[in-house]
Amino acid sequence: MTDIELKDFCDEIKKHDEPVVLVPEFFFENAEFEQARILVDEFGGRKFIRLPEKDIAFFDWLKTADETVWNDLWESDDLPPYIVSITLLPELIYKQNRGFPICDLVSCDNYFFAMDFMKDEESNIVLEAAQSRLLNHETLTYAQKLALEISIWPIDIWHFAYKYRISVSEAKKAVQELVDDFALVHLKSAEHLALALNI
Repeated sequence: MTDIELKDFCDEIKKHDEPVVLVPEFFFENAEFEQARILVDEFGGRKFIRLPEKDIAFFDWLKTADETVWNDLWESDDLPPYIVSITLLPELIYKQNRGFPICDLVSCDNYFFAMDFMKDEESNIVLEAAQSRLLNHETLTYAQKLALEISIWPIDIWHFAYKYRISVSEAKKAVQELVDDFALVHLKSAEHLALALNI
């Protein structure tokens, strides 16, 4: 997306006093992270957006794969499902390839992980073993794949399960294996996650 297109988009938003901004799929596919930040700086706290189609497809899957988590996220909200604050826009740019993060569950345990939760020597051993197997084109366990995913960019187990086409229970087993090996810290409450991630 060019800077001129971004300016035109901002001007179009300002013309309308609607609380929900209709962000075209083109923006999610082509915008840069910095361009999304410009929109957040301009409209953050005052505007909402609808999730992109990619994220909607994921959450439609989640509703059948783990309805309790879907309900935790969307059922009690004052807004319709899939309408979120524009402040989340940078997380939704397709180039990030993670989508809307599930990290603030209230009635369910959170399973959101960042590299900050893999700091011990055991974490390094697991990551080095996974990287070696990857480079040698050897099969990786789901725990090793999860460790690698976490080392690249923060991820929750529902996005992990969706990406690798496995059940949520299999993804949770991968987490437990890393926890049992002292390679991963699992913070289950939204409050503890927010403190750890400074959000």
